[in-house]
Amino acid sequence: VGTASASVIGYRSGVGGFGGLGGGSGFDALFAAAGDTVALTDFNSASAVSSATGLWMNGGTNVLNGTEQSNLLSFLNSGGRAVYVTDRSDSGPWSVSTASILGLFGAADIHTGGDNGTYATIGSNALVAGVTNIKFNTWSAVDPTKASPTLLTANGMAAVYNVGLGQLLFIGDTNWQNGSIGADGTSGADDAAFANNIVSWLGTERTAVPEPGSIALFGVALAGLVFVRRRKV
Repeated sequence: VGTASASVIGYRSGVGGFGGLGGGSGFDALFAAAGDTVALTDFNSASAVSSATGLWMNGGTNVLNGTEQSNLLSFLNSGGRAVYVTDRSDSGPWSVSTASILGLFGAADIHTGGDNGTYATIGSNALVAGVTNIKFNTWSAVDPTKASPTLLTANGMAAVYNVGLGQLLFIGDTNWQNGSIGADGTSGADDAAFANNIVSWLGTERTAVPEPGSIALFGVALAGLVFVRRRKV
């Protein structure tokens, strides 16, 4: 795995400015500064999804249909990385949106409705390197009993899931990154560090996965080698 230059970060149609890319988030500027391209991506197209370096999704009305779910799961299984930013999802479209994504690999969130607090980061994941606290507004948290998430904050509002060879970062609050990173309502330098870690993490090329034919050919060659060695014994 190597850091990509001019990575393509694909985002789903209709993300708007609340937790999304495409003009409404401080992340647009951060990706541009890193030399990455933020591109509107048709999640119904397997080729469009697979050609992206990383994927970005947000909650609200963004409910993935069956084809989009299949393409996202294939992307993750093959080593891709994705970010999903949602918010308090007690009911309505936020809840349905989250279920259409986390439900793909047996995960779920907890509709906590926690409000406006500063929370310590935990663990040694690169996503929280140099980050001590993050201030969240109104949020949801992951259910730690499902799909074995790696918690980045003790409250479960930020967590990473391993899905096949890939990973999905869950963030259960949109307010902390709306507008300029480190702006009013955030914890300043720590939030900026967290945001830059996310940009670096998502802009990393995924590991190439051998084609099924190549795997089969390798298996045949290995079997032949074993046969030759046995004949020499």
